[in-house]
Amino acid sequence: MLRILEAQMEQLGQRSARQFVARMAGYLREAFPAETEPFTVEALAAWVERNVERAAGFGVDTEPEVAQLLLLSLHFGEDASERLAWFRAPLLRAELIGAGKVRALVRAARDASDPGIERFVTETFAT
Repeated sequence: MLRILEAQMEQLGQRSARQFVARMAGYLREAFPAETEPFTVEALAAWVERNVERAAGFGVDTEPEVAQLLLLSLHFGEDASERLAWFRAPLLRAELIGAGKVRALVRAARDASDPGIERFVTETFAT
């Protein structure tokens, strides 16, 4: 019988996280060239990594939800959760799991009447 040790699981998790950061940085660079143009490759990866950690702090820890939160952070600013009460409020709702928090955040962003928001909403959260 095959046993995976805790240290091996942690290493697999770290590798998966690095792959996600690299995929997201590449996607952001390709899909949002104007917004990511100021970043070097390394700086964009660091930005993604910081914001993945920030998302986890809010209980948002699955790839689709983290990706959506990254897009909203790219549009509204990395510090949006500190600057904008309407951005922060859904993320602090303890009764919601990560997907619910992000859905509520997308609704709040739409309610903020931002004309360009739909460009930053993934198909998963479009409805």
